Amino acid sequence: MRRIEYSTKQIKLGDMQAIHVMETEVTPCHENSTCEAIADILVRRGYGSLPVTDNEGNLLGIITEFDLLKILQEGKELGKETVKDNMTREVMFISPERPVKEVIDLLEDKRLIRVPVVKDGKLIGIVTRRDILYAVMKGAANYYNI
Repeated sequence: MRRIEYSTKQIKLGDMQAIHVMETEVTPCHENSTCEAIADILVRRGYGSLPVTDNEGNLLGIITEFDLLKILQEGKELGKETVKDNMTREVMFISPERPVKEVIDLLEDKRLIRVPVVKDGKLIGIVTRRDILYAVMKGAANYYNI
């Protein structure tokens, strides 16, 4: 669920923060999961990646479609590989207070589709390009007042 869905006032894009647009219902995975199980989730739910967290919710990395394709490219079996051995560990993340305009710049500069939102090391949400567009389309932001 996005906080912006509950907003009763218009917020200009320049005043929006990641916390306003982030999706809070995030499906993380554990580093000991098999890559086959992750591939199944990605395909069934239409995701491009999943954040990897420990038992306390701390962000450890991210497992992407590219990570899984690399396993296949190397001739390995997804069912015999773990997330821990194949995830991307150096993950770009943002704070909930990060201005949305800066998030847009980050997504564009790094060619990202999504970025995890982290507070005190713990995953609390994800912001995607689509989440920002959703906020604009809901009338929560004045797109032309960037």
